Amino acid sequence: MTYVANVAYDENLLLRHIATELLFHSDEEFADEYNYNAREFNKLLSDYMLYLLIMQPIMMSAVAGIGKIRFRDTCAEINRFCETENPTPYDEKGVCEKILGVNTYVKPVAVNGDQSKSVLFDACMLAKELKRLDQEEKGADKLKLMSKIWVE
Repeated sequence: MTYVANVAYDENLLLRHIATELLFHSDEEFADEYNYNAREFNKLLSDYMLYLLIMQPIMMSAVAGIGKIRFRDTCAEINRFCETENPTPYDEKGVCEKILGVNTYVKPVAVNGDQSKSVLFDACMLAKELKRLDQEEKGADKLKLMSKIWVE
């Protein structure tokens, strides 16, 4: 998956966090206790890592500056998206489904240019790839894949 390879640590962390959020809020069904636990583990670890990046940047001093810029630009892009696509901002599931419904065949840098540091639609591409693998390959469970990505 090229979305998590050869990118800066803070960018990678934001990509993983947003992909986790998209999958968490769009796929609420779980077949058994393992999937429930894996889903909750991914969400908890994702939230904690984002907290460290944004609220405790001293713990990640090498990425503190650009991480906050990426976070700010990504939040701004989510706000712009909600204004143009009209999802209710407090309906997390609806917003996530709308984001996952966006055509991502064109790389986001081609649309946004290199000025924006947002990773929203790169993360959308990662979430879609995990969903695709889950559907195409038996046993490629996206929750297991996401857990492996976080543990990495």
